[in-house]
Amino acid sequence: MGEEMEKESRYDTEEVKELLAAVSDFLKGLKEPIMDFMKIITESFSGEKIGKEVAAFYKSLIEAGIDAETAKKWTEKFMDERLNAFPTVSSLGEVFGKIMDKRPKVKISEEKEDEPEP
Repeated sequence: MGEEMEKESRYDTEEVKELLAAVSDFLKGLKEPIMDFMKIITESFSGEKIGKEVAAFYKSLIEAGIDAETAKKWTEKFMDERLNAFPTVSSLGEVFGKIMDKRPKVKISEEKEDEPEP
């Protein structure tokens, strides 16, 4: 009986190794898409880029004949809305959490064996 338990223990160990290897591969596969996503987010909200967009917005208002005071107010509102669109770390966490909630669930069940009678 001891030999049988040792054999089962080796199988359990191998299953755990396989599971951990699969999880490791899955996580490695996520690294690049997550890094690309973060790069897109951070590049689209760089200070230099926002500054250029705000300046171009103000310039276009002035060129369209809007008075300076109104153009300034509209530009301030434009900049505030642009900055408020920047996702916070917590909101990104919520997005990833929702993505993870939608993934297929894997149920791991534990089979109970009949215990030998004393």
